[in-house]
Amino acid sequence: MYDESKILYVRGYTKNAENPSLSGAYGVDQDGNPAFVRLRPMDQIKDKHKSNAKVVIPDIDTLARSDPRKAGCRPGDGNHPNNRTGGIIVFENISPDKTGNELNLPGYTATWPRVLSHNASEPEPIYGRPGYVERAPYFTTEQGKSAAKARYLQTEMQRQKGVLFDLYRAGDKDAALAQQDHLRRLMIEFDELVRHRHRAVVMCPDGDGKHPLVYRISTLERLERKLTAIIHDHSINGAHGGVMIRALNEHGEILTGASGQIHTRWDPMLSRPNSPRGAVTDPADEVRRYLASPRGASLFNLHREKGTVQLIPTERYNFGSASNNKYARPEESDRIYGLFKNPHDHSNAARYLALRTVHPSGDMDNLLVSEVFHTSRSLGTPLQVGPQGTHYSYSTDSQPVAARGRPTLTEGREYVVEMPDGLRATAECKKGSNGLALYSGRQRIDEYTMVGPAPSRSPSL
Repeated sequence: MYDESKILYVRGYTKNAENPSLSGAYGVDQDGNPAFVRLRPMDQIKDKHKSNAKVVIPDIDTLARSDPRKAGCRPGDGNHPNNRTGGIIVFENISPDKTGNELNLPGYTATWPRVLSHNASEPEPIYGRPGYVERAPYFTTEQGKSAAKARYLQTEMQRQKGVLFDLYRAGDKDAALAQQDHLRRLMIEFDELVRHRHRAVVMCPDGDGKHPLVYRISTLERLERKLTAIIHDHSINGAHGGVMIRALNEHGEILTGASGQIHTRWDPMLSRPNSPRGAVTDPADEVRRYLASPRGASLFNLHREKGTVQLIPTERYNFGSASNNKYARPEESDRIYGLFKNPHDHSNAARYLALRTVHPSGDMDNLLVSEVFHTSRSLGTPLQVGPQGTHYSYSTDSQPVAARGRPTLTEGREYVVEMPDGLRATAECKKGSNGLALYSGRQRIDEYTMVGPAPSRSPSL
C-alpha cells in the first residue's frame, strides 16, 4: 500500500520519565497486527509548528491525557478495527525501530502523530482507500467566476433589498414574496462565487463487489442503468455518489478522450417538494448529460479499437464549514495543494487517505470531513490507480495534461477545454505563482483536455 504512515488503534501508553524518547503508544494497526510506536519529531518539524500558537507540539504524555482539546487520544482495551473501544492515531513518516520495547511488540518510530479519532464515541473515520481532495465550486466553470461578477452581485443585492423594502412598505405581499425569492437566488450565486469549499474524493479501484470493475458496453440504455446504479449505491452517509470511467486501448493504456467522471452534486438553485431551496442532482440526469457529451459518446467507439471500459465507484464527502475555513488558510491550503496536486502540471494526485469525520448538527446518518491525512506517497493521477495496487500508463496518442506536461500556452489568450465531466468551457491563460495556467474567472482549471484556441471575439461597437 506504499505506506508512509501507520494507523494505530491505541490500547495503551508506556511512559519513561527518565528518558521520554523511550515512551510509546501500543495497539494494533489497520490490519490488526500488534505495534509499538515511539515519537521522535525532527527538529525542523517542531520548529515549523512552533510558529503556530494554536498547534500543540505532541508527545506521548500529551496523547495519553485523552483530552481531545489538547490532541489527546483515549486508549481502549481490545481496541481493534472490528471493535473500536478507543481512539485512533495516524503516525507519519514511520520506520522500523529495532531497539526493542518492554512489551516485546514490533516497534516503529514516527516523526508526527495525527489523531484520527479521539475516542470510540466519535464517528467512524474513513481510511484504507485511495483518493484526493478537490476544491469544489458547485457552479460549472462556463458560468464564470470573477471578481467583477462578485462586485456586480454585491451592488445588485443592495439594490434589490431596497426594492423589497418598498414592496413591504406598500403592502404588496405577493410581489414581496417573489422579490424575496429573487434576492435569495442572488445571495446564493454570490455565496458560491466567494466561498471556498472542499471535498474528499474516495475511490474504489478494486470495484465494490456488487458491480464488476470491467464493463462490456452493449446498448446505451444498459450503460445508463449501470452508471446510474453505481452512483446511487455510493450515495451513502451524505456522500455524493459517482463513477470514474477509465477507457483503455488494446494495450491497457488510458485513453483520455473517452475517460472521465460522473457524480451528483448539490445544486442550490434546484427545487424539489421536500427541499425547495436546493437539492442534490438526480443520478440519471447526470448520466444522460455525460453520455450526450463528446467524451461520453466516444465510449461507443471503443469496440473498434479493441478497448476496455472500467467503472470505478467514487464517493465525494463534503468538508464541514469549520474545516472549509481551516483549509482555506494559506498554510493549510498550501499543504493540501502540495499533497494532492502534481507539481509539474497541477493535475490531481491520488494518495491513500485517512479522513477524520463528524456528524452534521443533529444528523447522525451523514458524515462531513473534519480533517484529512494521508498514509502513502503519491500514486499518480486518479485514473492511473488500478486494482490491487496496479498502475496504468497513458496512451502516447491520447495523453492528458498530467501525462504530457504543460501544453504550449500564450498568456492572455483564451482556450476551449473539455472538463472531466464532459462539459466544455472557455478559459483564459494567466500567469500565477506556479507559472502559466488556465483560469475561468478566478478559478484555476486543473484537469482538462485541450480542445483548442477559442475563436476570436468580435470587437464590440
